[in-house]
Amino acid sequence: MHDKLKNIEKQSFLEILFASIEANFKKPQTDTQKCKKLVSKYKLINPINKNGKLHNFATGIYENGGKKYFIKTWNKKSKDLSYYSAINEFRVSSILFDKFKNISNKVYVPEPIEIVKSKDGSFSYIYEFIEGKALSKLKADEHKTYFNKVLKTIKKVSASLSEEEKKYFNNRGMYFYLSSLPILALLAVCKSPSDLHIITKACINFLKKVKDVDHTFSLAHRDIHTDNIKVARNKIYLLDSEDVVWTFSGFDESDLNIFYKYKLKDKNGFSAKIENSKFLEIYIAIHRSGNNLREDYYRQYLISNYG
Repeated sequence: MHDKLKNIEKQSFLEILFASIEANFKKPQTDTQKCKKLVSKYKLINPINKNGKLHNFATGIYENGGKKYFIKTWNKKSKDLSYYSAINEFRVSSILFDKFKNISNKVYVPEPIEIVKSKDGSFSYIYEFIEGKALSKLKADEHKTYFNKVLKTIKKVSASLSEEEKKYFNNRGMYFYLSSLPILALLAVCKSPSDLHIITKACINFLKKVKDVDHTFSLAHRDIHTDNIKVARNKIYLLDSEDVVWTFSGFDESDLNIFYKYKLKDKNGFSAKIENSKFLEIYIAIHRSGNNLREDYYRQYLISNYG
């Protein structure tokens, strides 16, 4: 059914956890990588230089047969978090592309084309190139409307997945959250030792919320922001699906709620009612406040609620 998924490895929970911890200390994501001029039959048109702190891949716009493609190339000595993320993105995108196309006439994901392994050991992931404007370039009062359209489509796609298709997504259930929280809390404290009492209090409140969790599962993008949504020719494209997992409903809404309240200072937040909001919000905030490459508003959430 999904020919592109054959022979694509699925990473284990321990591999991801170890790679995540390593990324916080070694920060390999900050090492800038240079685009290859030629990837198989694809010729480089223009490298994409990101302005942010993350440089997991060499990314660029390539051309083949008169068509443009987006290519991200991983070229490192050992498997790291970005290596597993790239594999996860191609695997889930192969399913999501078909599902979004069949379920919605508004929201899409770029088509994954192929994976090219070069002689030097690098891996290049080839995708359809999307021309359009990032949501960050549109008026701020339009953002929530687009976010909601994307999230509604994700819910529809989640409901349409067969049991076999669900197996292709990394599963994030209660065991994952409870077992990873102590490590994430430790990383948050290492980054800001003065927050020990705040992190401790947040962890205690997280554990209190466990009994109230709604165990309904759905897809979560886990990196929804204004640069990961493009508007092109009356179509909406959701980009960068490398962090997509199958987990408790409400993850993306909870993340956006923190974003609106503590980054944009919007008292209303993102949504009036979100499933598992407190449970997921606390986890997200602890996780990302310990990441040196993440913005500081997650820490502000913890200080405001548990300081």
